[in-house]
Amino acid sequence: MFKKAGLLILMVALLTACQPAKPGTEGNNNVPTGMQITSPAFKNEENIPVKYTCEGEGVSPLLQISGVPEDTGTLLLFFDDAGAIPGEQTHWLMWNIPKDVTEIEAGKVSGDAVVGKNDFKEMGYHAPCREGKRKYEFTLYALKIRFAVPKEAMKLDIGSDYQPFILAEAKLTGYFEGKAKPKEEVVPKEEEKK
Repeated sequence: MFKKAGLLILMVALLTACQPAKPGTEGNNNVPTGMQITSPAFKNEENIPVKYTCEGEGVSPLLQISGVPEDTGTLLLFFDDAGAIPGEQTHWLMWNIPKDVTEIEAGKVSGDAVVGKNDFKEMGYHAPCREGKRKYEFTLYALKIRFAVPKEAMKLDIGSDYQPFILAEAKLTGYFEGKAKPKEEVVPKEEEKK
């Protein structure tokens, strides 16, 4: 785990102080609601197609971005299992996504974006795979700043340091019901000796 003091260096602070809430904003963060993240693979609150899970190809779906504020520095993306506990939920994270990116292609990194380490100790997208029906969220943040963060960083390392610099936030929610894994057959000791 990295020391937070040396982890989150704000390389480019486009706005160094939090601005007061603007008209047309809502929520605790008072962030604008005009930005959107969508996918042609599935609609918000629908099931994630098997192709994008461990039961299929396991690749990330195409994501489309719109309504990014003009004064955005970079974009930050998390893909989380919303029902898991912190430290076991992040399947994908990417920061320093250029603000003019309108699509994040399946299995690709956009521009100068950096992909961090997910909670499965992998660098990249970890497909939904848990047994039972789970809720998953792609969360996109428009930030005032650009990060200088080691690519080995995880979401828990980043913490909440970016939150004062949020200009806008958008979510895409999907569901996936993983199949129950077959139980291993236990061989009785008497048969084992034969």
